[in-house]
Amino acid sequence: GAIYNLAGPHASTDIPSLQGAKLALRAINYRGGVLGEPLKIVAKNGFSCEKKLDAIGEWFSYKDAIPLVFGLSHSDMLLAAAPRILERKKIFVSSGVRDENVLKTFPRGLFFTSFSAQRQGQSLAMFAKRRLNAQTVLIISKANLKESFQLAEHFSKKFSHLGGTLL
Repeated sequence: GAIYNLAGPHASTDIPSLQGAKLALRAINYRGGVLGEPLKIVAKNGFSCEKKLDAIGEWFSYKDAIPLVFGLSHSDMLLAAAPRILERKKIFVSSGVRDENVLKTFPRGLFFTSFSAQRQGQSLAMFAKRRLNAQTVLIISKANLKESFQLAEHFSKKFSHLGGTLL
């Protein structure tokens, strides 16, 4: 199963994450799936709403054919959706949350796939400077989202350190 916010303030990170998951799924199925069976994604839209995410978490918790749920890139959204899923001894893999305190809240069954905002920002800056040969960049970020602000901050520091100019 998959839970992503495809609308609202968290859509800007969750939509690309779902697209990446679908791309990975196509690659897995192209190679024969898992144990010879194709995989499919049962995706639900949380609409960046904690009440909606809680209801989706409960829905997934009772779907015995779905042992694993993934998605969600923001801590507050994960904290709304994951408890019911994890209570039923299922696995939740977050595609973007990086807050170690969330892992302490759920020590069993919760996994993170993403790197820290620092590492992501630095990697993006190195790619822009070295691969794209970018000399000057303009960063547009959502200032009220902690993760977006941190990513932009780390990108800026590394890009400047590499000799790039920020507008």
